[in-house]
Amino acid sequence: SLGVTAVHEHLLFGLPGSEHVSQEVFNRAIAFERIKNGLLDFKRLGGQSIVDCTGMPMGRDIDFYQALSRATGVNIIACTGFVEERVIPPRLVPQSKDVDFVAGLFVGELTEGMITGLMRKTTVRAGIIEAGRNSDQKNTHAKATAGISTACLARSNGAAVSSISPIAQKLGKARR
Repeated sequence: SLGVTAVHEHLLFGLPGSEHVSQEVFNRAIAFERIKNGLLDFKRLGGQSIVDCTGMPMGRDIDFYQALSRATGVNIIACTGFVEERVIPPRLVPQSKDVDFVAGLFVGELTEGMITGLMRKTTVRAGIIEAGRNSDQKNTHAKATAGISTACLARSNGAAVSSISPIAQKLGKARR
C-alpha cells in the first residue's frame, strides 16, 4: 500500500551530465542527509510514499533512491521519461524522433529496469511515465501524437502518467 503519497516530487534534479559533477561541486553525502531528514519529517507527518518525477537525464539516481528508501522506510517510485524535449541527451536526440525507439526505452524501464545516468542498467523498474512537453509550441499535431502515444503506452503497461502542462508552467513563472 502506498498510503499518503506526495505525487510529483524531485528528490534530485540536475542538468544532463550532472552525474559527472565532482564532490566539491555537489556533495552527495550532504545531499543524502538533507533529503533523508526531509523524508523522515514527511514520514513523521504520516507520509509513506514519494513519486519522484525526475526524468532520465535530469539527475535521477536509482542507487541514491534505494539507499534513501532503506534509510527512511519511505517508498520512492521513480519515473521513466523526459521532462521535456530540449533536455534529451545528445546521444539520444536522433533516436528520440522515432516513436518506436522511445516507446521501447520507456517500456524497458517499466518492465525490465531503469538505466542510470552512467548508462548502467538496473533491475529497479519505473513506476510511472513522466510525459514532458514538446518544445515546438506551434506543432499541435506533434504534441497531440505524443500525448496519445504516451497514453496508449501507459495503458498497455499498466503505468500511470505524470505531466507538467503549459498552464502549470505559466502559473509557476507568474509566482516567481
